[in-house]
Amino acid sequence: MSKSKLELYREMSDQKAEKDKVMWERISKEKETLNKLRQSFDEVMKKQVNETKNYTKDLDELSDQIEEQKKLVARREHEQLVFQKTRPNDITFDDISAEFNNEVKPKFIEEKINPAFQKLLEAKNAYARAVFEYDELVEEHEDIVRDYKSTLGKHYEYKVYGIKLTQKERQKHFFSEGELIDIYRGKIPDFYKWDETLKKGLID
Repeated sequence: MSKSKLELYREMSDQKAEKDKVMWERISKEKETLNKLRQSFDEVMKKQVNETKNYTKDLDELSDQIEEQKKLVARREHEQLVFQKTRPNDITFDDISAEFNNEVKPKFIEEKINPAFQKLLEAKNAYARAVFEYDELVEEHEDIVRDYKSTLGKHYEYKVYGIKLTQKERQKHFFSEGELIDIYRGKIPDFYKWDETLKKGLID
């Protein structure tokens, strides 16, 4: 399986970071050597001042070594600067962005988002059909109630009545506007909190 441009870029960036670390260590080492040479120069200079022996030759040699070491440090720092300005590979940020927008995102939408949309649409249609079917059944039952009432008369018609849902039944079987808002916000609706059967079904 071929690697993505993002993976390749990260690999090359890691390699560059490792090389960058090595180069900084080289610079640090050369600077340390330079400091030691300067310390040696200062120590010999003190001897030149405090002793009768002539240390001019030693000082000249140390001075030459210091100048050479300074050039070496400057060269190492320049190498580091040039290295920092180079990209880890030929892959640019535009390439990575194009890969995401033209390959990764469309593939994700096709393979995962669209099937999820289809499930949502099927669930939406199924819920709407179920509500309409329920309303038709309630109306059918009302016809039966009216039929019975017509025979019982006004003194007994109160004994028969249509389907009336309790608040708990309505909460259980129908979505409220607030529950739909909770779902849109990614929050578990309150009715799942008191109905363990529904809660288990949601989790499963």
